[in-house]
Amino acid sequence: MDRERDWQTTLPVQVDPKIRALYEYWNAKRGNSSYPKRADLDPLEIPKLIEHLSLVEIRSTDPRFVYRLVGTSVARALRHDPTGRPVGENARLSEREAVLARYNFVADNGCLIFHSAVLQEQTNDFTTVQRLMLPLGPPAGPPNMILSLVIKIG
Repeated sequence: MDRERDWQTTLPVQVDPKIRALYEYWNAKRGNSSYPKRADLDPLEIPKLIEHLSLVEIRSTDPRFVYRLVGTSVARALRHDPTGRPVGENARLSEREAVLARYNFVADNGCLIFHSAVLQEQTNDFTTVQRLMLPLGPPAGPPNMILSLVIKIG
């Protein structure tokens, strides 16, 4: 990915300040790379964001995406803690493909995604959230993790 890409156009002007803060932190940590490595991130530098974060491992085997860390605010919104579980496992069946498509896009393209949507979990299909999904990985290679921040809105 070209370092000169204008990532700012991906975020709307009226985005939650925590979304913007994570984007700015991630952008600073990536330096001249397309994305930072997991080791570049220090949770102590972003303490007010930790409860809103999730970290998803990208694997070469099924399931491709597995939650490795889920913040308390995210677990509350989902109404369960999916740590160690495959992404999409608890999504409404009719929405599972769309949920996984976002993760596949970040993993396959090394691009971030921002979206605002109603959760599509079996345990919560009524909460509107803003979500920022950011790739993490080695400088020369595809992403191996996705860092996500979820903020409940409304």
